Amino acid sequence: MTTAVTEKQLVHYIPTIEGKKWVTRNTRNHGGIHRQEEFKKGIEMLEYCAHHWRNPRLFHLCFTGADLAIYQLAMTRFCRVLTAEGIDYRYKAAVEKDSQKGEHFHVMIVLGAGDRQTHRFITSVNEEGRHENVSALRKAIMHTWNECQTLKCRVNPPRSSSGRTAFLQFNQSNMDKFHEAAEWMSYIYKSRSKPASGTVYFSGRPARSVSQA
Repeated sequence: MTTAVTEKQLVHYIPTIEGKKWVTRNTRNHGGIHRQEEFKKGIEMLEYCAHHWRNPRLFHLCFTGADLAIYQLAMTRFCRVLTAEGIDYRYKAAVEKDSQKGEHFHVMIVLGAGDRQTHRFITSVNEEGRHENVSALRKAIMHTWNECQTLKCRVNPPRSSSGRTAFLQFNQSNMDKFHEAAEWMSYIYKSRSKPASGTVYFSGRPARSVSQA
């Protein structure tokens, strides 16, 4: 008697397609997806994190009040701490410009902390004016005030959390949560507010491999 072995089905993205183009709820009212190939790269990042990390958590950061060089400097300082702490991370980012926020920087970052809590690194709590027990992200922002005192960074929680958590946690088997993460991330790929020239999309990962959590 032969026993059938059922392989575990890993999450994968199933796009909604209209007129041969990928669409999402988040981008439909903002001019659609700006560059489909870049969104696909974002999906590939999420799939990698889901397949290889335990309890990956997706966060949305929005930097304002400065320029791209300052935003990237703050991210570099933040990611150095993540690497030093042995936290796996990957991110995709996009620069935008509009009349309300000026030049600003959206970052969708995934932390692979395993069983460790992530509030030490990113928190949605208002830490304004505090100098102790602040998150690593907040410390990176404060450090970068030496170069630009107007720099700000907001952590935008997912709508589904109703503000209870700053992140959306997904895994290798829950398709609903994975698609929710993909839908949320699609916001940074919307056509609205994208600059007409220059580099728009950025990504980051540790320069050296860190142990899997």
